[in-house]
Parts: sequence; C-alpha cells; structure tokens
Amino acid sequence: MKTNRHYAMTPAWPGQPSNGLKPDQVGKEGQDYFIQDDRYFDAYARYFRRYVEAYAEAGIPIGTVMPQNEFNSAQPFPSCCWTPAGLARFLPHLGREMEKVGVTLYFGTLERANADLLSRVMRDPAAGPLIRGVGVQWAGKGALPVIGDRHPDLVIWGSEQECGTGTNDWHYARYGWELMKRYLLNGASAWQYWNMVMPTGGMSGWGWPQNALVTVDGPTGTVRFNPDFQVLRHLSHPVRPGARLLPAESFTGFENQLAFRNPDGGVIIVVQNEMAAPQVIRVKVGERLLTARLPADSFNTFVIPGRLL
Repeated sequence: MKTNRHYAMTPAWPGQPSNGLKPDQVGKEGQDYFIQDDRYFDAYARYFRRYVEAYAEAGIPIGTVMPQNEFNSAQPFPSCCWTPAGLARFLPHLGREMEKVGVTLYFGTLERANADLLSRVMRDPAAGPLIRGVGVQWAGKGALPVIGDRHPDLVIWGSEQECGTGTNDWHYARYGWELMKRYLLNGASAWQYWNMVMPTGGMSGWGWPQNALVTVDGPTGTVRFNPDFQVLRHLSHPVRPGARLLPAESFTGFENQLAFRNPDGGVIIVVQNEMAAPQVIRVKVGERLLTARLPADSFNTFVIPGRLL
C-alpha cells in the first residue's frame, strides 16, 4: 500500500540537508503519493477545515485554500505528488468542508508550463465547478497565455516570486520586475513575494540561499531594505486594492511600463529605464501629456490623482 510520505531527492550540493530517504522511497512526478481512498480524502479535508477554524479563532481569517503546493513535483524538501486525476478525486471532499467555513478553492500551485495539468481537473464534472482561481509560479509562467485563453473566468495569482540565490542585488530585482510584468500582463490579479525577512546570509530550511525583501543582521541589529523591496514598493505602495490594469501602449517602441487605475479614479504608472543613460519619456493620460526624464537604470512611479483627469 502506498502511504502519504514526504519525498526528497539526495542533496544537490554540499551542505544541503537530506531527509534520509532511500532511493526507492523518492517520489516521481506523474504519480499519486496520497492514498487514493475516500476515508483519507475525508480526513484530510477535515484537517483543512480545522486549520481554517483554528486560524479564525486566533483572529486570522483564511478566505482561500489550494489543495497542494507544486503538486506534480517530488522536491528536495517535504512534498507530496498528485496527478490531476488524484486532485480531481480529492477536491469534492475538500469543497464540502470549505463550504462549511465559507472558503474558496483555487487550483494550485501550478509550476509546470503545462496548462493541461489544470485543464484536466477543470473538465472533471465534480471538481471543475469548485475551482475559482489558480496559483501559478516558477515554470508555470509558461502556461499563463493558455490558461487565460482556456479558462477566462478563473482568477490568476502569481503565487510565489522565484526566490533567488541570496544575492539581494539589483540584477535580480530587475528580473523580479520582468516576472511581475509577465504575470500581470497575462491576467494575474495578485503577486506574492516569497521571503519577507531573512537574516544576513539567510538560507532556506533545506539548505540553499534565498533572497528577501528585508535583511536583518542579528549581531549589529541593523536592517537593510533590499532592491527587491524597492521595486515591489513602486507598485505595492501606490496601487490600491481593487485597482485595474490599464493598456499602456507606446507609439515609439517603449514598452517597459505598467499602468493602473485605482478605485478613486487616479492613475499609477510604473516605468523602468533599463538603459545605462538617462531617458526622456512622454506619457499621455487622458488629455494630459506627462514628460519626464528617467535616471539611468531606474524605476519610476508617477501618480496622477483622479481629480486631475
């Protein structure tokens, strides 16, 4: 009988922790490692509900759950592989329990560039109607255009920014900006960073370095706001909940921007000048023409209040 174990690969580099599994115990993609039995599905679904209820008692409401992070990958850290068919069998059990506590079901997380992994579940008559959104991350970004085309009513979340290598530098912050643009321009309505705070030289629990928005040096008590923080702040500070992405087309070939309309009618424009020299841009918003000189290698946010439009 298969059991719901944790699976991990052997260490990929020196110092990476191992969970001591034997080679024949390591999971393989494309198989179900959760026991496919109704009584276990029911027990696991009740566990989800009790988790939600415990957080609610602590004053932390949970509005959405996903059945499994990176469900089709046997990771070098604790994980549990599912097939789309296995998830489709489990989701009705989970849906019944989440309905009792008013929690929405999202599919996720998808970290393969294969939209069929989602579509096969969406086609299931019992599981598909329960899914209201999908969390996408890592290589899953390659499936974004197909997801939007096949399932236009699904909410899309960028569920995990790729966590970097601990460099916390501008090079990776620029990459994070490109990731955000890719997700938002393909219909994502939420973007979630991975580590909020890490110590200097911070490592994951499974032995590899990670980026963070903020680095705290314990011995000195100092705090560093990293480049990823600065880039994310250009959007998260002025772009309010409920904002809508606006078309931001250029007639001169400049395409390195995002624009949003806030619920109060104001417009937010975030622009990167990736060049090593200053650059002058002109932006038309309604009947207004904004001219700005962007410093070299910079991110810039322009806030146009609704009363001026």
